[in-house]
Amino acid sequence: MFAVTLDSEAAGDWQMCIYAFLVGDEVKRIGSSKAPLCKRLREWECDVTRALRGRRSRPSAREAVMWSECLQTHRVGEIYARIGTVVTTPVGALNTYLAEESALIGKHRPPMNWSKHR
Repeated sequence: MFAVTLDSEAAGDWQMCIYAFLVGDEVKRIGSSKAPLCKRLREWECDVTRALRGRRSRPSAREAVMWSECLQTHRVGEIYARIGTVVTTPVGALNTYLAEESALIGKHRPPMNWSKHR
């Protein structure tokens, strides 16, 4: 079973945020959530658990093997998250969380992010 626990209750309410899964001091996956972070992480928890059990899920079978291997070695990991940066433009305030996610994926090249940065 893949379990995600938030140390900060307030962080669960964050929307338009970016997060990174770290296991063994290595960035394994970077993602973003428009919805509250707690909802996205609950979905991710269920998805990875299904994948680890060999059931059909959003993470591929290949990614399930990677999660299994890194968790067998390290047992636990960490999630770092923050709200996306809000910038003021001539058309109003914009949250740049998707652009930040893309830049972080390009910079860190996490092994569990299949797509290149946008």
